Amino acid sequence: PVIKVLTNYQRPKRIMSSKTSSKSSFMKHIEKYYATVPNLLALFRLLLVPILWIIALLGYSKLVALGLILAGLTDALDGQLARRLNQVTKEGARIDSLSDNLLLTSTVIWLLILKPQVFRDNTLLYILVIVVYLIVISVGWIRFRRIGNLHLYSTRAAVVIGYIFLVHTFLFPEYSKTLFYATVIAQLVASAEILAVLLTREYVDEYIGSILLWRNRSKKKLPPEK
Repeated sequence: PVIKVLTNYQRPKRIMSSKTSSKSSFMKHIEKYYATVPNLLALFRLLLVPILWIIALLGYSKLVALGLILAGLTDALDGQLARRLNQVTKEGARIDSLSDNLLLTSTVIWLLILKPQVFRDNTLLYILVIVVYLIVISVGWIRFRRIGNLHLYSTRAAVVIGYIFLVHTFLFPEYSKTLFYATVIAQLVASAEILAVLLTREYVDEYIGSILLWRNRSKKKLPPEK
C-alpha cells in the first residue's frame, strides 16, 4: 500500500499568483520585443544619455565627445542590423526615435554648458534650428500622434554632419564655423523634407527614404516602401 501511494503520488501544481503571472508575461514581452541586438543597441544609446549628462555637468567635454562617438556608432549599427537580421519592430523604432530625440535636445544644452561661444557667435541661427525642430515635432504629434525622426536620406546626412561637428567641437578648444554652418544647413534641409512628408502623406513609416522617391512610387502606382 505504501508503494502504491508513492507511485500514485503527484507533485502538487504550483499555484501562481496573478502578480507572479503578470510579471512572467511582462518578462516574456521584454524578451520577445527588446532582447534583440538592434534593440539592445538602441537601449544602450538611450541609457548613455543620462551618463553623458553627468559627464557634461562635470565639465569633461572630451569624454562627452567619446560618448557621442559611441552613440553614433550604435545609431548606425542598430538600423542596419535590424534590417539584415529581419528584426525590425515597432518597439525598437520607438526606442530609436526616443533616444535620438533625447540625444539631440541634450547636445543643444551641452553646447551651451561646455562651449557657450558657439551660442554667443550664432544666437539667431541657434534659435532658428531649435524653433524649426519644435515645429517638426509638433506637426508630427498633431497629425500622427508620434514624436520621432523619419529616417530620410536627408536626415541621415544631417545626423552624420551633426555628429562630426559635435565631436570636433567637444574635442578641440575652438569650434569650426564651416562645420557649424554645414550642420545648420543640413538640419534645415532635413526638417523641411520631414515637414513636407508629414503634411502631404496620409501615413508615415520609419524608412520612407525620400519624399521624391515616394512621389515617383505614387506615380507608378507601386506599393509604399516598407
